[in-house]
Amino acid sequence: MMSKQPAEAQMGEKEAVQPLEAECDDLDNKDSVDYVLIIHDVEDYGRWKEVFNAASSIRRDAGEIDYKLLHEQSDERKIVHFSRWHSLKKARLFFESGKLADIRRLAGVKAPQFLYLQRIEQGAL
Repeated sequence: MMSKQPAEAQMGEKEAVQPLEAECDDLDNKDSVDYVLIIHDVEDYGRWKEVFNAASSIRRDAGEIDYKLLHEQSDERKIVHFSRWHSLKKARLFFESGKLADIRRLAGVKAPQFLYLQRIEQGAL
């Protein structure tokens, strides 16, 4: 059995850390903020961006809060879409839907990679 860390030692029995399963069951908690990171190659950035912009309302309605777009320094066609969501469950349903697969094909996206992320910590230096 692992020894208690200092912060855990200061907590009482009732404040003990809940199991990971409890966090996973609470994907729709409106106080939680989750992230999705998508890395994909696009055939033509201009065409992709046009489709991306046209889909803003469906992304918002699905639960996207905000986003950042980046590209790899050495390859401007490798796009990173980093977005903040109200719910990972809803984000996953949205990104894995057949409708969005059709939109990606229309936008010239090749083999997207999805990472569904939960914040552990945030800070500023």
